[in-house]
Amino acid sequence: MEGPERLVANWGAKGLMVDLSDLWTDDQKADISASVESACKDSSGAYYEFPALHDRPLHGHQQDRI
Repeated sequence: MEGPERLVANWGAKGLMVDLSDLWTDDQKADISASVESACKDSSGAYYEFPALHDRPLHGHQQDRI
């Protein structure tokens, strides 16, 4: 398993993941720690992961399984 930082930095930067920014509402951000939020987005501000469950984040490449 790859960590979120590596997925975002490698796969996200190469355009292989879907931007999940629309899931990151202000209400959602209020319940997510800053360190987790930071790990889920790249330097441009695009979010490629969302912590859907506390132990299994939703990855942008899994968007067709929702």
